Amino acid sequence: MEILVKALAVLAWAFSEFLGAAGAALILYSLIAYATQPWPPIEERAQFASAILTLVGALLTAASIYFHSASIRPPWKHSRYLVAPVVIASCLFCLYLLKKNGALSPTLVNGFGMLAISGGLKRVLPYPEEKSK
Repeated sequence: MEILVKALAVLAWAFSEFLGAAGAALILYSLIAYATQPWPPIEERAQFASAILTLVGALLTAASIYFHSASIRPPWKHSRYLVAPVVIASCLFCLYLLKKNGALSPTLVNGFGMLAISGGLKRVLPYPEEKSK
């Protein structure tokens, strides 16, 4: 059973890495599409994919109660000095766009959700080599 829990923790950790990268990519795409125009091949898939990834991320966040780390880990330096300021500035910009336009792309909003879920999972999950408690 311990091996299964470790394997699930490693998979959840890997998924959180993928989720954060996919969320950032969707945010970037959405902002570029807003400034230019949406790209039909991406639009066909992005909303569905972002919804699935957001829901699976929420599922894993809830399930992390079963394979969590004994302590919440501190943020990484690059998160504190690079990632968080960029995400905060992007959120403020998108709040401005929301107030100005009255709506935001669901793909953009899901991208932010995916980033938030990814960061939360990284803080509560053990690193793959750490033992689950």
